[in-house]
Amino acid sequence: AEESWIGLRKLAEACWAQARANYAAAVTLQSLGAVASAQGDHPRALALQAEALALKQHLGNQVGIAECLAWLALAG
Repeated sequence: AEESWIGLRKLAEACWAQARANYAAAVTLQSLGAVASAQGDHPRALALQAEALALKQHLGNQVGIAECLAWLALAG
């Protein structure tokens, strides 16, 4: 039973690490989209924001989804 608990704990830790990495990637993509927009590269900005949105949807991050949708609405 102890081995199975250790295995489950390692799996849970790996899942959380992946979720944190995905969240960090989404935030980075969203920031890069803002930079691209400021530089006048609107097609790239929209693509980066759309990719950030997909990651935030995958994570179920409701606030992040709303932020991305608002940004896309303003930029589109």
